[in-house]
Amino acid sequence: MSFALDVFAERKRRESAEDEIRRINVDLEHRVSERTRQLAAANKELEAFSYSYRMIANAVAQHRRIQPGFVTNYHAQLDATGRMAGTHMSCKPAHGQPD
Repeated sequence: MSFALDVFAERKRRESAEDEIRRINVDLEHRVSERTRQLAAANKELEAFSYSYRMIANAVAQHRRIQPGFVTNYHAQLDATGRMAGTHMSCKPAHGQPD
């Protein structure tokens, strides 16, 4: 009779452990799903930021291409701060930086 009780108790422990593993797996799947959703949202925000950054960078690059003529034509009319700013803006970019 003792052997039968030991087998029954062992079976109950195993079933309990299997139930716990299933519960943990469901919780883990839920957490992975939630984190995947968060990462997808973060990636979408990064893509939007990257697009905005590229648009601004292109606008600045376009302005830098136009700026030298402005500084040359209006140099006498600019105050010292304007001449200094124009000089910096009309300089070529450092090596490795976008034009």
